[in-house]
Amino acid sequence: GGADQARGEQQRGASRHAPVLARPFGRRRRSARRSSPIVYPDAGMALPPIDILDADDPRVADYRQLKERWLNAEGGRFVAESERVVRRLVGSGLGVHSALMTAPRLATLADALGGPFPVYLAPPELLDRIAGFHVHRGCLAIGARPAAAQIPDGARTLVVLEDLTDVDNLGAIARHTAAFGADALLLSPRCADPF
Repeated sequence: GGADQARGEQQRGASRHAPVLARPFGRRRRSARRSSPIVYPDAGMALPPIDILDADDPRVADYRQLKERWLNAEGGRFVAESERVVRRLVGSGLGVHSALMTAPRLATLADALGGPFPVYLAPPELLDRIAGFHVHRGCLAIGARPAAAQIPDGARTLVVLEDLTDVDNLGAIARHTAAFGADALLLSPRCADPF
């Protein structure tokens, strides 16, 4: 009666954010592309993630050995790491080239991954081999760098950084600049890359 109905509603509510898997992640297939998409009911979309089974797969070249090279301004790309930063990138209006993540991270990020970019899945140990370091947050994305911004007309409060090379300090100053409502943050050419 009423208890069964309440239990059914509770189970539906608990599974609201869980993906409905077309097939289990643990089974391997010969094809690198899934034959059936994973359907995420709340996202209102079907997301066909692509399995990456080899660290040398050319589709993940941007992620390869990230600690040893830079996706610098000349390349027009940058790397976003962590669920929060990937969500911010996807919602920012900047271009997203691709995302690379583990299956558990896909389950938590599915609602944000509705854009026209490929989503690659790799087991944690393969993700670490591709990146060249332990990706403890389980997700990365490649974003398109925005064009250099101009100082806004009427700007009154500017923060100017000259030759600051420590990325942690740069990040802290950027967050404080935003918190205090400054109009612009200006970096000299030899400053650390803000991306």
